Amino acid sequence: SGILTCSIRPSGIWGRGDQTMFRKMFEQVIAGRVKVLVGSKHAKLDNSYVHNLIHGFILAAQHLVPQLRGPLLIVGAGVQGQSHLEAFAACWDLQEVWICSRSQHSAQRLATLARSLGLTARVVTDANAAMARCPLVVTCTPATEVVLRVPPRDDSFVAAVGAFTPRMQEIGPALCRHFAELGT
Repeated sequence: SGILTCSIRPSGIWGRGDQTMFRKMFEQVIAGRVKVLVGSKHAKLDNSYVHNLIHGFILAAQHLVPQLRGPLLIVGAGVQGQSHLEAFAACWDLQEVWICSRSQHSAQRLATLARSLGLTARVVTDANAAMARCPLVVTCTPATEVVLRVPPRDDSFVAAVGAFTPRMQEIGPALCRHFAELGT
């Protein structure tokens, strides 16, 4: 037996309220350091609108773990955390969400949104401990240190979204090996 795996990794994610991708691109334009490739059908970039990406995660989760029951854990309470919450609440029989963020203010704001969507919301400080109770996990942080170190439940779906530069990392090396060795 193994765990089912799916890898969805666009080179860039953008959407409402984005303060990362387009801000950096505009800073590069202003500094005169942008190289533009126009018209080549050989470009290997896939910049995805966040809701399209989340739709892919939802389809993967519904296919890989269709009987998934239990709370959603969102690690990172920014724009992507909000987008994931709204989409998963709309497309999944979701009753409860747990939120872990470096910023308690952002976590509380996302919890308030979750409650307005009719969900039970809990702010937690330890994402690794919460994984034992949450079979649906979404990480969407700009973390430069490992956020998740422990293996998830056997019936889990984990969408790790946020590491989009070489400095960033959300999942530790041991957990990556766990997925690689047990995944099918």
